[in-house]
Amino acid sequence: MEQIRDYQVRPYSRECLETIIEKNNDDAGGSTDSGQTATTAKDNDVLLLDKLLSSIDDVMKNPHKIVEPTEPQEESDKATTRKSKSALSSIIRALSLSKKQKAILPYFYNSVQNTQRQLSNRVIQFNLQLVWHFDLKQRNDATVYWTNGCVWVGEFIAVAIGGSNLVNLIDVNKKSVVSTFFCDSQPLSITAIADGAYLMVCLPDSCRIDVLTIFNRCLTNVLEIDCEVPIYDVVHLYGCDFYGLAPKTGNLYKIKLRGLKLSKVLTSEIIGIVLRASYKLTFNKRLAILYVSRSARNEVVGIAANGEDAFTYFHEDLHYPFQAAVHNSGYVFLTSAGRNGLHVVTDSLEHTTTLLSGQLRRPRAICFNDTQDKLAVIDSTPGKELGIYNLQIIATS
Repeated sequence: MEQIRDYQVRPYSRECLETIIEKNNDDAGGSTDSGQTATTAKDNDVLLLDKLLSSIDDVMKNPHKIVEPTEPQEESDKATTRKSKSALSSIIRALSLSKKQKAILPYFYNSVQNTQRQLSNRVIQFNLQLVWHFDLKQRNDATVYWTNGCVWVGEFIAVAIGGSNLVNLIDVNKKSVVSTFFCDSQPLSITAIADGAYLMVCLPDSCRIDVLTIFNRCLTNVLEIDCEVPIYDVVHLYGCDFYGLAPKTGNLYKIKLRGLKLSKVLTSEIIGIVLRASYKLTFNKRLAILYVSRSARNEVVGIAANGEDAFTYFHEDLHYPFQAAVHNSGYVFLTSAGRNGLHVVTDSLEHTTTLLSGQLRRPRAICFNDTQDKLAVIDSTPGKELGIYNLQIIATS
């Protein structure tokens, strides 16, 4: 028996991303106003979200190069900030020094797929052992508890709580809530950036993204980004660039912290339909695959960076998938709130197994620790409990 570990770095293959090398809309200087329409050609329906990561080619050739600000251009929406401008500079500096800034490194597109193919003749076991569980109701801050996401940063787990409009910071070692940040509206997602130095909290009802930091065991708001459009979730691409999900209009926006530019990404008609019924984005940086959780449709859609692959995961026991988490082994863990369990799928969304079926209570939030040997799962109403599990992924012959 051997425990599956991270994949090794592979040399870069231009061919694997040849379909995303077209010039990015920003670089072409094209207008991104609302008058532009999505690509509707049937042959392109499964293409990546408007040249998804179209500038990755340049980044892969120069993985340590920091994206420089581009000249201003006409755009449909603008992002502005409140709080100190020095905070924005600090965030940009932290992103440039981040280890995960180099997460998109020279990998063959099929590196993980080849590894999983080699394991296809072996039995894969996913062992979860409960270490401890924590009653999140010990603090009275959350009168209405509905988990909208979580991130694990060092010794802390930050949980976005809908209904009560707050973010709780949990000290894993002390097993207690040590800080609470009250939001202006419902936080629908929380994302760690710059190696966990900052947390991005999406407040779509306020058309704003709050950037928090953990200082002296307290959550502190250091930056507010006004987006003028409701952004439900964000994923970090590379450098200072992010994608933001706007499901009300079925759009994806590129958010550039350098210059604070918010530009609409043109997508195919099919992808626009997918985005309209979505709440969550998860980005697999190893393979440049974007996973879209379509909770109301009970499915998860994956779009690959080669622009040729678009795949959907259905399962009779997958009901209301919400947050997903990508493990370094290449497997993706999905919450199934309606069936009180977890699903494990491959990077191409092929079913592998289900875990903890019937042992959870409407799980909606899930995250790994830094070493990815522990998994946190947070129940929502009426559970209100955080469970931390030791995780082992073992291949047997």
